[in-house]
Amino acid sequence: MRGNDPNGVTDLLRSARTPEEQDELWLKLFPGLRQIAVRRIAASGRQQQERPTELVNQVFPVLAARLKDPTVDFPSRGHFFKYARMAMQSSLRDEARKRVAEEILDDNLLLPTASPALHLVIDDALDTLHVQMPRAARAFELRHLFGFSHSEIREEMKQDYRSDASLAADLTRAKRALASLLNPSE
Repeated sequence: MRGNDPNGVTDLLRSARTPEEQDELWLKLFPGLRQIAVRRIAASGRQQQERPTELVNQVFPVLAARLKDPTVDFPSRGHFFKYARMAMQSSLRDEARKRVAEEILDDNLLLPTASPALHLVIDDALDTLHVQMPRAARAFELRHLFGFSHSEIREEMKQDYRSDASLAADLTRAKRALASLLNPSE
């Protein structure tokens, strides 16, 4: 019984094994996958930067591998589309982490003018950095949150920094640590 599944996608999800059957399945799945991609991109606020078809193509290898895995069973197209939505969300999240990590490494970074994505994730990363390297975290905040110059930071933290070299080294360490915290896969 096809009921809410007029194209027979659920049956194809269960039975598509030959290349021809899999091609037919992807042709039937693509419009639904594209709709999911449109919604995921809209929810991420990246409509100007992301394209739905590119997102579908990006997660296609993951979805195809799951469909070919004999131990995986999608009882309905709804289950498959839920998995596809999660794969797309994961892909968008990974891309956001990469962008934020790249942004944090920018020498001209000032957090008040940083991207909204960076503002969403920086607080937790800074809290962690304060535990790992408190002096460098404080210097980073003064420089990139409040726009202090190197000489102003040295004045504020005169017990910690006697030269620009040690301050610059800490700022570099802090930026790299934050980038790593924000994008642990790199």
